[in-house]
Amino acid sequence: VMIADWCMSPRIFLRRESGPIETFRLDLLLQRKARQGVHVYVLLYRDIAIGLGSGNTEDYLDKLHANINVVRHNCMKSTDEDKFSKIYYSHHQKCVVVDNSAAFVGGIDLCYGRFETPEYTLSDLHGKWYPGHSYKNPQLELPGADGKSHIHEPYLTAPQIDRHFHWRMPWNDVHSCVTGKAAADVALMLSQRWQVHTQTNGEDKATVPVWPAQLLRDWHLDGTWKAGSVQLLRSMACWSGNEMVETSIYRCYLEMIRTAKHSIYIENQFFISAIEGNNTVHNRIC
Repeated sequence: VMIADWCMSPRIFLRRESGPIETFRLDLLLQRKARQGVHVYVLLYRDIAIGLGSGNTEDYLDKLHANINVVRHNCMKSTDEDKFSKIYYSHHQKCVVVDNSAAFVGGIDLCYGRFETPEYTLSDLHGKWYPGHSYKNPQLELPGADGKSHIHEPYLTAPQIDRHFHWRMPWNDVHSCVTGKAAADVALMLSQRWQVHTQTNGEDKATVPVWPAQLLRDWHLDGTWKAGSVQLLRSMACWSGNEMVETSIYRCYLEMIRTAKHSIYIENQFFISAIEGNNTVHNRIC
C-alpha cells in the first residue's frame, strides 16, 4: 500500500453507514494489514508554516508496526538561497495505490473534514456521519478554542464546536480510481518520489524497499468504466522527485484548450498559484 498525502489524520473512519465502523478506522486498518505482512509506505507533506501536524502523524504511524514506513517531504534544501521563500511549496498529491494495480487519485485528503455525503448535511447532532473532529468548520473562530486541537488529541475527544448552535462546513472535491497499467504508473511515480525524498531528507531508509514486487491483479470494481483509455499526467521538479522539470499537466491544459471545438469547462480549486510578491509565476493559459 502506497499513500501520498498533503494532510493526513490517521484516526479517520473510512466507512460510516450506520455510524463510525471501528474496523475501517484508517490507522487500525493499516496496522491490521501490516501485521499480515503487507508493506505500507506513507509519503507526507512536511508542513513548516501551515501547521498540519505531519510530525505527529509520522510519529503515530511509525509506532503502529515495523511494516509501516513514513517519510515527510521537505522541499527546502540547505543549499537553497531562497529556502525560506519556499516554506509553502508542496507536492499537492493525494494518492493511494494498492498492489500497484488499483490507484485512487484526486483532491481528497485522508483527514478530518473531507468525508461527505451526497446531501451535504450541515448538522449531525449525534455524530452518526461526522463523529469527533470530523464535524468541522474551519471558518469558525470560537472564543478560547484551540484551532490545532485535532492535531494533538485522540479522534473522539470532545470537539469544541457546539453542534446545537454551529453548522459544519461541507466539502466538495473529486477523487478517481484507475486500475491496470495506469495504476502501475501512479505506483512508479510514488516510488520515484519516495526514493528521492529519502535521499533529500538524509533519512536512513536503506532497509525499506522502494519498489515492491509487481502484482498487477485483475481488479473488478463496482461501477468501473472500461470503455476508455487513461493517461497519467504529472508535474515534477528537482525538489519534488525528478532531475528535470516535467510539465505534462500544463502542456495538456494548453493542448486541450487550443484544440477545443465546442466548449471548455474548468472546475479547479486553484487554477494557478498566487504568492504575494512572487514575480516568476504568471498565468499563461487564459
